[in-house]
Amino acid sequence: MDIALIYPPFGALDAPYISIPVLAAYLKSKNINVHVLDANIEFFRTLLNPDKLKKAEDFAMKRFIELNTARELSFIEAYEYLRLVMVHSTMDTGNTRHSGNNISDRIESAKEAVRLAGVLYYPEIIEYIESFRILNYLNKYKKFSSRQIIRALEDNTGLIPDIVDPLIREFIKGNRISLAGISVTFPDQIHAALRCAKIIKEIFPDLYVVLGGAFVSCYMRNIKNTDIFRYVDGLIVDEGEIPLERLVVELQKPEPDMKNIPNLIYCKDNKIIINDLIPAPPMEELPAPAYELLPLDKYILSGNQMPILFRLSRGCYWSRCSFCRTKLSFIHGHNQPSAEYLFNQIAGIIAKTGTSIISFTDDSASLSLLEDLSKRLIKDKVAINWSVNVRFDKKFTLERALLFRKAGCISVFIGLESYNDRILRLMKKGTSTSLIDEVLSNLAWAGLGVVLYMIVGFPTETVEEAIEGFEKVKVLYLEGRITHFRYHQFNLSPYSDIYDNPEAYHIKGIVKHTDEDLDPPLFDFDCEGMSRSKAAELEIAFNSFTRQDSAGGGIDLNANRLLINSRSYIINYDMRSISNDIRTDSALIAAGTPFSRWLENHPKTYKPLQAPQGDV
Repeated sequence: MDIALIYPPFGALDAPYISIPVLAAYLKSKNINVHVLDANIEFFRTLLNPDKLKKAEDFAMKRFIELNTARELSFIEAYEYLRLVMVHSTMDTGNTRHSGNNISDRIESAKEAVRLAGVLYYPEIIEYIESFRILNYLNKYKKFSSRQIIRALEDNTGLIPDIVDPLIREFIKGNRISLAGISVTFPDQIHAALRCAKIIKEIFPDLYVVLGGAFVSCYMRNIKNTDIFRYVDGLIVDEGEIPLERLVVELQKPEPDMKNIPNLIYCKDNKIIINDLIPAPPMEELPAPAYELLPLDKYILSGNQMPILFRLSRGCYWSRCSFCRTKLSFIHGHNQPSAEYLFNQIAGIIAKTGTSIISFTDDSASLSLLEDLSKRLIKDKVAINWSVNVRFDKKFTLERALLFRKAGCISVFIGLESYNDRILRLMKKGTSTSLIDEVLSNLAWAGLGVVLYMIVGFPTETVEEAIEGFEKVKVLYLEGRITHFRYHQFNLSPYSDIYDNPEAYHIKGIVKHTDEDLDPPLFDFDCEGMSRSKAAELEIAFNSFTRQDSAGGGIDLNANRLLINSRSYIINYDMRSISNDIRTDSALIAAGTPFSRWLENHPKTYKPLQAPQGDV
């Protein structure tokens, strides 16, 4: 029996995501034939084919002239207008419009190419986030509403149907498959994932389709809407290796009984059934991820520049943070193999992929395990560069930092969350500002890059505390002790202590939108400290310190002319005003409101700076 494993858009583009290689390796070790499709990278390459880019270029020119000569722009038109100016301002940079089949040679132009291709689908918005090399997708349907997801499936127009449908049809018809597993990691992937399932079912109605991955495990384990099961046969929560293996065995029986499949959610007689959960297999029983099954020459980065994802452990050894989903087994079920086992797997992956860059994906890697692995890498003179997620720990000594650097570590990613002792105690981080300062000093002495993840708006946090913490982080950045930082607005995540016990954190008035039934993160609530709108505002303000304004895209907002096909056009609208409105007003988007719906319903309008003029 053959199984297909599919990774849908929209995800990272620099290398394959780890889920499909892990599952494929395990199934192959059980003598199950596996076919893999990274629909995410195939989507990207299709989006940027020369014919599509030429069509988008022609449309962008005509649409800009149309809006530029209008006597008034609505807010949604103004946003489109700004994006068109951005497209034309960068269109010739790096020969963008001819980059379709050579993306890996034109990394600098990928962002502009994606923005150009996206003009055909506005107000659907697709962006290439350069700092993460990931596709970001915004549309008019909610991501945490099963009814909205189904409505999106019934809409056969737009970006996803245009590109995903033919990709899936070609793949599914070209392989003999009895079971399809679709791995959904990020919220932006859910619409495309269900679209993949729908197309498979249209072609082969009896083919069993199952969804799994982090999104399913975090947001769909309490699904109530049976209509979802018109498009998929089941959902697998938590680790998928054993459930998929048993599903393959069960489906070969004359009368399969889905009760025998652990971790499976399915619908029978119009009732949703949730099977018992089982623990994941010990990591030392798992083979190395099978990255060689994927088209490694198609990604943004290739060869020894491709950052291969690898996990040293499963779960988090701390697993106490009040805001984290610690109730779920893939967080609290910590398991780690020996350094020797990990070294052998890493060596095998290097040999098969040609990479010299490894990104360890652990929630928080054990420092003692990293020490043992580092010594092994040094002993065998394995020359790789690696990055890792860690936590502030008193065991992170200067000696260890220097050892990690010698073994090839180039950067560490740390959830600092707050630079305030009171807030850190509420978060149950098990750290303090004095420990943070000590560890950061050790990392700086060792010459390691440091990326900090921050939270703004934790319950009871005041504006003054948040700004004071930001000023400290800013100093770290300006002094070169950290290389980057990123703030995120606090939300209530299901399966966390703070979600289950909001009163203990002075939270009240929680608003749960009735149409968002997929256990979404909650942003609407009252609490002591700053308001939710202020937290959103500070998130944007703090992040803008280290990145270009996304609304302006790095273009000259004061420019008054635009060159299109060697003809000069006067820019008739105030781009700076439009950009500022988008940046400030986006902080006020109601929780759960799709971005394009916000654009459509925004009341602002814009008049030209002068009587509309064309080319001169």
